Amino acid sequence: MKENNAVISEIISNLGNISEKIGLNFATGMIFGRLYFFGSKTQEQLKDELKLGLSTVSQSLTVLEAFGFISVQKDGRKKSYSANIEKSNIVLENIMRFNIQPLAALIESREKEVKDKETKLKLKLLREHCNSCCDMIDKMMK
Repeated sequence: MKENNAVISEIISNLGNISEKIGLNFATGMIFGRLYFFGSKTQEQLKDELKLGLSTVSQSLTVLEAFGFISVQKDGRKKSYSANIEKSNIVLENIMRFNIQPLAALIESREKEVKDKETKLKLKLLREHCNSCCDMIDKMMK
């Protein structure tokens, strides 16, 4: 795997960038990438390997666990974390079903009540955006 380190490092860095773009911190994406490519790690290992503060690692792991992107195993007193790709599809589907689709339905049900043309257009565009997000998530999960 050593010959692939440059490629893996670049991909992990990009995961950090994506993480920032969706409102998380850079470390969260890097930690996920590290777990995905190199397998289970403890908080301490991640801290040392990525040269991050323990609080940053802890916060990122909490977020990743809440989203379902990682699994946690307890080994005695220490916890071991690993990437969970399969569960991330379920998370995306739940975001779509319980957040994006209901928002699109709410907008559609209330659009007719709005008289202002500018607001009506904004609602239409937001509803269309919600629907296209759902379409993209559907395609990703197939």
